[in-house]
Amino acid sequence: PRLNDDINEEWINDKSRFAADGLSNQRLTTPLVRRDDQFQPATWEQVLVEISEKHKELQPKGDEFKFVAGHLADTEALVAAKDLANQLGSENLALDQPQGSSPIAHGVDVRSNYAFNSKITGVEEADYILLVGTNPRWEAALLNARIRKQWLRSDLEIGLVGEDFESTFEYEKLGSNANDLKSVLSGEFGKKLSQAERPMIIVGSGAVEHEDAKSIYETVGNFVEKNKANFQTEEWNGYNVLQRAASRTGAYEIGWSVHNPETAKVTPKMMWLLGADEITAEDIPKDAFVIYQGHHGDRGAQLADVVLPGAAYTEKSSTYVNTEGRVQMSRAATSIYGAARDDWKILRAVSEALGQPLPYDDVEMLRDRMEEISPALRRYDIVEPASLPQLSKVQLADANKGSQVGGTAFKPVIENFFFTDSISRSSPTMARCSAAKAQKNPKTNFMAPGYPDPQVNYGPTEGQLTASA
Repeated sequence: PRLNDDINEEWINDKSRFAADGLSNQRLTTPLVRRDDQFQPATWEQVLVEISEKHKELQPKGDEFKFVAGHLADTEALVAAKDLANQLGSENLALDQPQGSSPIAHGVDVRSNYAFNSKITGVEEADYILLVGTNPRWEAALLNARIRKQWLRSDLEIGLVGEDFESTFEYEKLGSNANDLKSVLSGEFGKKLSQAERPMIIVGSGAVEHEDAKSIYETVGNFVEKNKANFQTEEWNGYNVLQRAASRTGAYEIGWSVHNPETAKVTPKMMWLLGADEITAEDIPKDAFVIYQGHHGDRGAQLADVVLPGAAYTEKSSTYVNTEGRVQMSRAATSIYGAARDDWKILRAVSEALGQPLPYDDVEMLRDRMEEISPALRRYDIVEPASLPQLSKVQLADANKGSQVGGTAFKPVIENFFFTDSISRSSPTMARCSAAKAQKNPKTNFMAPGYPDPQVNYGPTEGQLTASA
């Protein structure tokens, strides 16, 4: 990893390092069109004509053309997709997550509502931390390392409202649902937070996907507002949202969200999956025409009628926004596979085919457009101070006032740490790790070592294991 003491202190998550072999497996290298329930290779011209003709045939009006942003989408592609959707009259901009087709509980108008405001380095100043519906060890390993460092060297107290996890620090389990969260913040731990010098509340990204999301954010928002004398000062903001998806903060930054509850009720005739690989067949209307744009033949591609091959993050110079709101630029390390193209260029070409050409022809013009939307998107490697450092109580608490509580317990948003996106699901190394974890046997190895052409190997027999023991 590139050195950046504000983020990673030269560290990298082992999974991030060793899942890289997934970049060369299951890749989409040519456009595909579904014919008789089989994918057929096609040229770019053919798929553009196919999309154009389907659009004329189905004639989706307004929100009947739905766009879904996946976990790994870069900000350039998100801006191009949003501009295309808007030019086609659609505001149906969903996120590839539970509740992603409905308005976001914390809103997207004020960055402080959805960012990690204390910054990653701020963890090393905290004296009390409340974790809400998150497992930082799986969702953000580098942040977890900071929490452990501070726990080892100070009197840091950590509370958890959510499901237990294998942590590297001690914490007190305080509850498991939205009702418990209310009790915690009005009880003893809430009192400790309100009197702390550097209090932190870390709300996991799973909270916004929870059925009680509105109640959760109303509770936290009101507590922070009530105790803003120590939660929100010139030097400190103790309210934090931990985003686990690489694209999520950037999507919120450009306003990618469903703003009207009525939009969620519209049945789409066309759907554009922008690297959306967590989506299921149940999320797609039976007669909808589905376009998938991405770099791996994963879940999203299997549901598509047309597949447009894009570039992975290692193959393009693109903008991403981390959980702090820090804008970062990736650099192309390898060339793009086959006939695949940069994602924003694909969207630009399709816009032309649909008769709604996007107003930029090169990446600099596109980044000028990004700067129009949010000037912070051209301020690289720094956390641009929010113009409204205070939380938007209007969106966080007032808009969610009186929300009903179902009382469903928080569940882990990551079921399998080794398979969280299309790249890691295509990684032989991650497959071996997942099998070893499931069988609780580090010797489990379903693939022989001979990379890059490993042979299937189901491991030694019980007799061999006994003999070697």
